[in-house]
Amino acid sequence: MPSRPDLRSRIALLVPSTFLIDGPVCRLAEEVGLQPCLLRVPSPTIADTSDAGAVADMVRFMGDTESLAAAARLAREVEPNVIAWGCTSGSFIDGGQMGKRQAAAMEAAAGVPAITTSQAMISALSDIGARRIVVITPYLVPIGERFVEFLEGAGLTVTSEAHLGAGSDAEVGALTASVFADALDALPADQVDAIVIPCTAVDEYRIRPALAASDAPIIFANRATLECAAQCARR
Repeated sequence: MPSRPDLRSRIALLVPSTFLIDGPVCRLAEEVGLQPCLLRVPSPTIADTSDAGAVADMVRFMGDTESLAAAARLAREVEPNVIAWGCTSGSFIDGGQMGKRQAAAMEAAAGVPAITTSQAMISALSDIGARRIVVITPYLVPIGERFVEFLEGAGLTVTSEAHLGAGSDAEVGALTASVFADALDALPADQVDAIVIPCTAVDEYRIRPALAASDAPIIFANRATLECAAQCARR
């Protein structure tokens, strides 16, 4: 087994095989006091990334509990203190119970606490007492609408929403910071408790500066995941 010279809690972060922002996520992990180990979960190729049905089927495939359990068993080799499924759409596409099933499967396989990004985003909103929120997703509209339904199912009120039409990690990565800023400018965002931007393919370091004028706190997927994981590791 590997030695543990680093005394920080170690996270085994499961990400899609198409994940492109390892560096920024590792930087985020270290900011919250975690030692990150990223492990890939296979993602099938989609012929048409504008096909929302195909995208939904793909994230279901990645988030299958047997696949995540298999990845979690492999993750035991790095002796993690906590494990996370770092994919927002892959943990909400079939509703609020989906992430709970995934976390239970990973925890049983790895023998350590486990979370999903969707669960972590709900936790982050709860931590700041947010109830009324604005949502900006990078997703195709039908996928983004599923995320809104997921949030509303958790008792949150989505006052306005925008969906930017990306169907893959590469397309999300190609969205400029100004696209997010323009989307926020076009939405009524006064008297809300938070702005929520899901998808672990979004690079917070690149996007956040363009949203600096916002008075409301902004919840990003990766930071929410890692902060929730750090909390779990300390328990």
